[in-house]
Order: sequence, then C-alpha cells, then structure tokens
Amino acid sequence: MANLITIGPDVESQPLNDNFAALNDDIVNVPHGLYRNAIINGNFDVWQRGTSFSNPPYNSYFADRWRHNGDGTLGTLTVTRQEFTPGQTDVPNNPRYFLRYAQTVEGTGQTFRNFEQLIENAAIFAGQTVTLSFYAKAVSPVVISVRFFRNFGTGGSPSPFEPASNSANFYLTPVWQKFTATLQISSVSGKTFGTNKDDYLMMVFGLPINTTYTIDFAQFQLCAGNVALPFHPRSFAEELALCQRYYEKSYNIDTPPGTATDTGAIYGETEDGAPGSAHVDTVQFRVRKRSTPTVIIYGTGGTPNAVNDETADRSIGTGSFAMPSETGFLMNYTLQNATSGRRWFHYIADAEL
Repeated sequence: MANLITIGPDVESQPLNDNFAALNDDIVNVPHGLYRNAIINGNFDVWQRGTSFSNPPYNSYFADRWRHNGDGTLGTLTVTRQEFTPGQTDVPNNPRYFLRYAQTVEGTGQTFRNFEQLIENAAIFAGQTVTLSFYAKAVSPVVISVRFFRNFGTGGSPSPFEPASNSANFYLTPVWQKFTATLQISSVSGKTFGTNKDDYLMMVFGLPINTTYTIDFAQFQLCAGNVALPFHPRSFAEELALCQRYYEKSYNIDTPPGTATDTGAIYGETEDGAPGSAHVDTVQFRVRKRSTPTVIIYGTGGTPNAVNDETADRSIGTGSFAMPSETGFLMNYTLQNATSGRRWFHYIADAEL
C-alpha cells in the first residue's frame, strides 16, 4: 500500500511517489507572498509600552506597531488592551486580547482621525493585489474606511507622500464581524526613494471625527492575492521579536517604561568602586534594530535620564548615558551627587519608522 501525504484540508491525498508534481503545481499557482501576514502584532499580543493609554498624543504608539494620528483637539480618548472571554466563539483561533479605541468626549475642529500601521519598505506589494482581513465591532454603528499610502522616506530627493491604493468602507455594529477588502497597490515605477532607508507603506483606517464612539479591533491580516485566508497567529516569541526590531525595553513585558522597579534592571559598578568615578558599560539589544534607535535611560525609581546609585535616581554629571548603534549602546558617565559606586538603570530603544 502506497504511503499518503496530505497538505491541508483542500488538497486531495495522493500516493507519495505521484504527489510532488501536483503539490508543486499548487504552490506555483499561489500568488507570491499569499501566506505572509505583513501586519506585525495583528493579534494584539504585544504591548511593551503599556496596556492603557489616556489621551495618547497624535503620532504616538500604544500596542506595538500600532499608532494613531489626527488633527484638531483630541477630546477624551482611552486606548486599552481588553481580554476576550475564554472559550468565546465570536472571533476564531481563541485570541487572548483585542484593542479598544474609545472616544468618550468628542474632539473639535477635526478633519481626520486615523488608526495606522507603518509597514517597512514602500515597495512592498507594489503593483500587486492585496487582501486585508480583520474583526471589529462598535458600541454604536459607525462607518470606518481603509486606504494605503506610501512614504518614500527621507534623505536625498525622494518622491512625495502619495496614496497607494483605492479605499474600502466598513459598517461596524455591536457584534463582532469579520471584514475583508481586496485592494490594488500602485506601482513604484519611476519613483525615487530616500537615502535614509526609512520608507514605508502605511495602512490607514479613517475613524469618525468630531463625535464619540467606541471601536474594538482584533486579528488583522494582510496578504498578497485576492483571497482572505483564515487568520493564523504567530507564536508570542516570534511576534515579540518582530516588534523588538522597532522597539524594546529592559522592563518585564507587562511593565510600562518609567515604572519604579528593580526587576529587569541593568546593573554595574564604577571602574574603581568609588561614587564619583566613571561607569563604563556596553548593553546589547535583544534584536538588531531597524536603524540606530533613540535610547532613553530610566533610573529604577522611574526617573527618565537618570541612573540609580542604590539611594536615589541621579542625573548625569559628565559623559553620556547612551551612545547607540543598531546592536546596542555604550555607557560612559559619572553621576551627580552619587553616594555609592553601584549603578542600576532601565532603558527603552525606539527605532520606529
């Protein structure tokens, strides 16, 4: 009896010796990149910056890789990580979290409010059809839209910011629904990219303006091709590593930066153990960054631009707290009014687009 090989529920079992040609045909006929989700943290598993944000400024991030933008007054806004009820069936694959964007007091003078993710490389999907899928609901029915834009980066003489796709609208209700949209991404033929390698394709959801609403989002997926595949989450370890290319911290994963805590802190001592002597140290990042990041040092008491000396957070005296590269940063400094030669600090490294 011949051995059998089965690939997924839609591929017929065939004898092993005869299967490879048919399987190869199946793979070749699939649009390039169909199985790749270009969205990072589409399952909202990673929240390195915190899990609750009150009136986050425009262009700021909340869940990793997700930010918002707008104009006019912000009004009163909270963005929070919410937990699904274990065993719920409204959204498949048993996700643990979703994102809630709650505008409880309306803004004023707004002409746009966007929920966004910036996808590295402005040429990604250029000239191709893509399919976006996600789940969403709203406390009261609202209409939101999606469209892609392209930023060619900085440095040199890059082409100007431009729309990169058609748009689609979605009618949200108080019940979780799966939404899909198939869009055509424009070509980059004849375009000029900046020399700083910070170009990107931006997925932009247009949200209601000058009104109140609460919208919940879950399970974003963006693939090449015209088929909305079932959402397939990455492992937490893989998703975290993808996020850390753009942002990482020394704190535990659920501890917001700036929290007063010793847990996870970097420890060192001055060269000769004396309180007023220089401290020199090298810190290696967990993941190589997209570019040289901005590094902020926090004392274990929660003070930015400070290091704790076992008594209190102290400001720099001479030298530099952080001289970063893509792979880490160098510390070479003295502290003001230090009482010991011991040093504790946390850091964040931000290389977002």
